[in-house]
Amino acid sequence: MDNCVEKCAVDKVKIERIVKGLEEDRDIIMASEFLKSFSDSSRLKILLTLLTGGLCVCEICEAVGQSQPAVSHHLRQLRSQRIVDFRKEGRNTVYFLNDAHIEDIIRMTFDHIKE
Repeated sequence: MDNCVEKCAVDKVKIERIVKGLEEDRDIIMASEFLKSFSDSSRLKILLTLLTGGLCVCEICEAVGQSQPAVSHHLRQLRSQRIVDFRKEGRNTVYFLNDAHIEDIIRMTFDHIKE
Protein backbone atom coordinates (compact mmCIF):
# COMPACT_ATOMS: atom_id res chain seq x y z
CA MET A 1 0.00 0.00 0.00
CA ASP A 2 2.80 2.39 0.84
CA ASN A 3 4.32 1.99 -2.63
CA CYS A 4 1.01 2.91 -4.27
CA VAL A 5 0.68 6.07 -2.19
CA GLU A 6 4.23 7.07 -3.08
CA LYS A 7 3.66 6.50 -6.82
CA CYS A 8 0.31 8.21 -7.32
CA ALA A 9 -1.51 11.21 -6.00
CA VAL A 10 -4.52 10.21 -3.95
CA ASP A 11 -7.62 12.27 -4.60
CA LYS A 12 -8.78 12.68 -1.00
CA VAL A 13 -12.16 14.14 -2.04
CA LYS A 14 -12.80 11.15 -4.29
CA ILE A 15 -11.82 8.69 -1.54
CA GLU A 16 -13.99 10.52 0.99
CA ARG A 17 -16.97 10.28 -1.38
CA ILE A 18 -16.31 6.55 -1.90
CA VAL A 19 -16.07 5.89 1.84
CA LYS A 20 -19.30 7.80 2.51
CA GLY A 21 -21.05 5.69 -0.14
CA LEU A 22 -19.99 2.37 1.37
CA GLU A 23 -22.58 0.31 3.16
CA GLU A 24 -22.49 0.09 6.95
CA ASP A 25 -20.12 -2.59 8.34
CA ARG A 26 -23.08 -4.43 9.86
CA ASP A 27 -24.78 -4.61 6.47
CA ILE A 28 -21.57 -5.75 4.78
CA ILE A 29 -21.26 -8.59 7.30
CA MET A 30 -24.90 -9.58 6.76
CA ALA A 31 -24.42 -9.52 2.97
CA SER A 32 -21.32 -11.66 3.29
CA GLU A 33 -23.22 -14.27 5.32
CA PHE A 34 -26.09 -14.15 2.81
CA LEU A 35 -23.75 -14.75 -0.13
CA LYS A 36 -22.01 -17.63 1.69
CA SER A 37 -25.33 -19.46 1.53
CA PHE A 38 -24.96 -19.62 -2.26
CA SER A 39 -21.37 -20.87 -2.09
CA ASP A 40 -22.20 -24.47 -1.19
CA SER A 41 -22.90 -26.59 -4.28
CA SER A 42 -25.50 -28.70 -2.45
CA ARG A 43 -27.44 -25.63 -1.34
CA LEU A 44 -27.19 -24.13 -4.81
CA LYS A 45 -28.55 -27.34 -6.32
CA ILE A 46 -31.48 -27.19 -3.88
CA LEU A 47 -32.12 -23.58 -4.88
CA LEU A 48 -32.07 -24.53 -8.55
CA THR A 49 -34.76 -27.15 -7.92
CA LEU A 50 -36.88 -24.52 -6.17
CA LEU A 51 -36.80 -22.32 -9.27
CA THR A 52 -39.54 -24.63 -10.58
CA GLY A 53 -41.81 -23.82 -7.64
CA GLY A 54 -42.59 -25.16 -4.20
CA LEU A 55 -41.40 -28.66 -3.30
CA CYS A 56 -41.61 -30.83 -0.22
CA VAL A 57 -38.42 -32.22 1.33
CA CYS A 58 -38.97 -35.67 -0.23
CA GLU A 59 -39.20 -34.14 -3.70
CA ILE A 60 -36.08 -32.05 -3.11
CA CYS A 61 -34.19 -35.13 -1.86
CA GLU A 62 -35.19 -37.07 -4.96
CA ALA A 63 -34.26 -34.21 -7.30
CA VAL A 64 -30.82 -33.52 -5.79
CA GLY A 65 -29.93 -37.08 -4.80
CA GLN A 66 -29.27 -36.33 -1.14
CA SER A 67 -30.56 -37.74 2.11
CA GLN A 68 -33.42 -36.13 4.01
CA PRO A 69 -31.20 -35.10 6.95
CA ALA A 70 -28.71 -33.43 4.59
CA VAL A 71 -31.43 -31.56 2.67
CA SER A 72 -33.16 -30.51 5.91
CA HIS A 73 -29.85 -29.16 7.23
CA HIS A 74 -29.32 -27.08 4.08
CA LEU A 75 -32.92 -25.84 4.15
CA ARG A 76 -32.46 -24.66 7.75
CA GLN A 77 -29.40 -22.67 6.71
CA LEU A 78 -31.24 -21.20 3.73
CA ARG A 79 -34.22 -20.29 5.92
CA SER A 80 -31.96 -18.57 8.45
CA GLN A 81 -30.77 -16.25 5.67
CA ARG A 82 -34.36 -15.72 4.43
CA ILE A 83 -33.48 -17.28 1.07
CA VAL A 84 -36.21 -19.92 1.29
CA ASP A 85 -39.45 -20.06 3.21
CA PHE A 86 -42.03 -22.76 3.79
CA ARG A 87 -45.72 -23.33 4.23
CA LYS A 88 -47.66 -26.27 5.58
CA GLU A 89 -49.90 -28.12 3.15
CA GLY A 90 -51.67 -30.76 5.16
CA ARG A 91 -48.99 -33.05 6.56
CA ASN A 92 -46.35 -31.79 4.13
CA THR A 93 -44.02 -28.83 4.42
CA VAL A 94 -43.48 -27.13 1.08
CA TYR A 95 -40.34 -25.06 0.57
CA PHE A 96 -40.05 -22.23 -1.93
CA LEU A 97 -37.76 -19.31 -2.79
CA ASN A 98 -38.48 -16.41 -0.48
CA ASP A 99 -38.86 -13.76 -3.20
CA ALA A 100 -38.11 -12.82 -6.79
CA HIS A 101 -34.74 -11.31 -5.81
CA ILE A 102 -33.45 -14.77 -4.96
CA GLU A 103 -34.51 -16.12 -8.34
CA ASP A 104 -32.84 -13.12 -10.02
CA ILE A 105 -29.57 -13.75 -8.15
CA ILE A 106 -29.54 -17.41 -9.21
CA ARG A 107 -30.43 -16.71 -12.84
CA MET A 108 -27.93 -13.83 -13.13
CA THR A 109 -25.20 -16.02 -11.65
CA PHE A 110 -25.71 -18.71 -14.26
CA ASP A 111 -26.11 -16.15 -17.05
CA HIS A 112 -22.76 -14.69 -15.99
CA ILE A 113 -20.85 -17.97 -15.89
CA LYS A 114 -22.25 -19.02 -19.27
CA GLU A 115 -21.05 -15.84 -21.02
